[in-house]
Amino acid sequence: MKSRLIYLILSLVALMAAPSCRELAQDGDLAGQWQILTVEHPDGSVTNPEGHYYYCFYRDVAQLTNTNTTRITASMVYDEDQRFMSLTFPYEPIAYLAPWGISQTGSAFAPDATPDPESKTVTFKISYLSSKKLVMTAPGGNVITCRKY
Repeated sequence: MKSRLIYLILSLVALMAAPSCRELAQDGDLAGQWQILTVEHPDGSVTNPEGHYYYCFYRDVAQLTNTNTTRITASMVYDEDQRFMSLTFPYEPIAYLAPWGISQTGSAFAPDATPDPESKTVTFKISYLSSKKLVMTAPGGNVITCRKY
């Protein structure tokens, strides 16, 4: 009788754990942590952050991190079909995001556009995305190349 009771309890625990809720990534290859390899500026210069800056994407959240424990959180909207991604930063001014290749000068799609200093949203055009490499253009025309880390 005792062994049947133990078997029943173990079966119930296994049944309760099997359908547990776990939210999986919904953004395909974009989901994960990306290390910035280079930032190519419109003037032709290239910045190499030497492995210190990262983009992390999961579901509707993006985080910009660095090796000094900085963590900047943004709300993310990703359109895989149109190859666009918008990040809204509720707590940080966009001017602080330059180390991640984001600038307020112009727009990636209209370089002569006047930036809105009150804007909290940055829109990227994704040029290339695979399970190992991400190339995106930020406002201002910076081309950011990343590898999956």
